[in-house]
Amino acid sequence: MFEKAALMWIYAEHPVHAGSGSGVGAIDLPIQREQVTNWPIIQPSGVKGALREYFEKLRDGSQSSDSDFGKKTEEVFGPGEAAEYSGAASFTEAKVLFFPIRSLKGTFAYVTCPLALERFRRDLETLRDCNGTNLIDAGQDRPAFPVFPDDPGMESVWVAAKKGEPGKADSLLTTGKDHLVFEELSFKAKPHPEIGNLAEWILKAAGSLPWLDSGHLSKRLAIVSDDMFKDFVEMSTEVITRNRIDDETGTVQQGALWIEEHLPRETVLYSLIFAAKPFVKESERKLPGAGDVLNFITGQDCMPRYIWIGGNTTVGRGLVRLGFI
Repeated sequence: MFEKAALMWIYAEHPVHAGSGSGVGAIDLPIQREQVTNWPIIQPSGVKGALREYFEKLRDGSQSSDSDFGKKTEEVFGPGEAAEYSGAASFTEAKVLFFPIRSLKGTFAYVTCPLALERFRRDLETLRDCNGTNLIDAGQDRPAFPVFPDDPGMESVWVAAKKGEPGKADSLLTTGKDHLVFEELSFKAKPHPEIGNLAEWILKAAGSLPWLDSGHLSKRLAIVSDDMFKDFVEMSTEVITRNRIDDETGTVQQGALWIEEHLPRETVLYSLIFAAKPFVKESERKLPGAGDVLNFITGQDCMPRYIWIGGNTTVGRGLVRLGFI
C-alpha cells in the first residue's frame, strides 16, 4: 500500500499543548501520552491536521502558482467528504527523542535514554525498508547510527568524551568534579565515546535544524537511564496555571481557574510519513505516484518550515519548526 517514506523532525520553538482532554489528577488539561511508557506524544491526527491546515492555507491564500494545488492537497490529505476516498499520506505519532531538562551548569541538557534511542533506531529501519533514506548505515558524510546496548544506571549520566582523552568529559553540563545536576537531582557524569557520534549523526540527519549545531549539541547531550527518563518526562513538563478575569469585577470568574500541561520549548520530536499512490482514478490523478505525494509535502516548493500544532495557539503555544529527510 505505502511505497515511500520520509522522516520529519519537529522542534518545539514554543511550548506545545497537544491535549488529551480533562485530567483526573492535579493537572486539569494534561498532554497526550503513550499508554505503555507514559512518554509524551502528539497523536497522528494532530500531526496530520496541522500539516493539512498549512497546505489548505496555501491553497486558499493563492500562494501557489499551481492551478491544481487544491486537488493535490485533497489527494494527499483526503477530500472534505472523507467517504469519497482516503488520503495518500499516512503519519505516525510524534515521539520525543530529546527532552530538555534544567541543568545547574550549561542552563539545560538535551536528555534521552537507551530505550528511546533503540525505538528510534527501529523507526529508522522501518524508514529504510519502506524506500526511505537509509540513515542507519554510514553515509558519505554521515556516521552510522550508534548503538547503546547498556544503561548508565540511576546514579550516572553518559556525556560526551573529549577526543583523544576518552576518560574525560567534554560537556557544558558537568561541574568541577565530573558531577552534574538536573532539576534537583545529582548524578555522576560518565564520558561515553558514542555521544559525540550521536551528536554528529543528528547534525547530519537534521541539518534543517541548524541551531542544534550552534547550541553545542554534543556538549548538551546526556543519556540517562530508562527509568530516570520516564521520571523526567512525567515530572518536568511545563505546567501553567491560567484563569479568566471577569470584566465587571476584575476578579477571577467562578470556575475559571485551571492548570495546563505543555511540552517545553526545545523538545525534539520526530514522526514518519508514508506515501501511497493517490486513491483516485489514475486518469484523474494530479500526483501520479507515491514519490510525488511525498515530494508535495517535503519538496522545496511549498515545504512547511513552521507550523502551529496543538491547542492555545492564540496565546503563544504550539509553534514548531520542521525538517525532512
